Amino acid sequence: MANCVKKTVSLLLTLAVLAVMTLSCGAVDVSAPKAVLEDYQHALSSDDEAELLDLMQQTAREIDMNIGIIIADDLGSIKEVEYCETFAEAYFGLKTNSLVLLLTEEGSGDTDWVYTTGKAEKAFEPQLEKIFDAVYYGWNSGNSPNYKAASEQFCHYLAENAGGYSGAQPGDYSGISYMAFLDDYQYALSESEKQELLAVIQSTADEIGANVGVVLSDSLNGKSESRYTDDYLDDHFGAESSSIVLMLVKEGSGNQDWISCTKDAYDIYYSRIDRIFDDVYYGLDKSPSPNYPAAIREFCSYLENHQ
Repeated sequence: MANCVKKTVSLLLTLAVLAVMTLSCGAVDVSAPKAVLEDYQHALSSDDEAELLDLMQQTAREIDMNIGIIIADDLGSIKEVEYCETFAEAYFGLKTNSLVLLLTEEGSGDTDWVYTTGKAEKAFEPQLEKIFDAVYYGWNSGNSPNYKAASEQFCHYLAENAGGYSGAQPGDYSGISYMAFLDDYQYALSESEKQELLAVIQSTADEIGANVGVVLSDSLNGKSESRYTDDYLDDHFGAESSSIVLMLVKEGSGNQDWISCTKDAYDIYYSRIDRIFDDVYYGLDKSPSPNYPAAIREFCSYLENHQ
């Protein structure tokens, strides 16, 4: 923790000196929008970094504003807005039209941030919530935080909505696809039903911005319901992913149906699990009972309608 704080303080001091030197030398070129990417977590490969910087520069030209993205380590006691402000002043100069996206380190307790100045403030401050919807749609598209996709979604959003919100939804900006699984260990579904339902689950996953799994279990292999469902989620999607899994047990097994969820999916759906099961059982009780296709469709419908 101490090393992270020292590193961040050193970075800010360096940026501050750079800002003073740049401004005093009159070297700020406000005529050409700039793009700056700093990855202090080393989360991106060199190829990803180069590709992302190209997209940022293209977006900066399109919207005629400077764009900065910081993938930060622990900020320590430094406030997010102060960090972004110093970064913007150092790289873009004062009184410019600039946006800075700060993506903080998982578990640091710091908050992701968007900092705006000039025209960018007027254009995008009213859209901050939707900007973050787009950013997190990309962020969650993997088994761990996807910084590249989050940054891409940020750029695509800016280009699409620079003149005001266009009505586009997260996921409309690129071909991100979330993971979807359906496992039928009860052999209760025909092959055509499985393919049709998997398409429904995939559509739901892409719609809500989270991985979605459904498993019809036969035996829990000596595990508790929660452990079985948690392990299924971890094995198929990753423990650090944003995912939700519905496990439906075999009738008469004495076991209990279960739902496990992680990250953003946990934040959205955990408090609603009882209501999710109300809809699932409404489908399950349809004739012929147990009606697994209806139950799975009700599950997916609830997720989409209660994001």
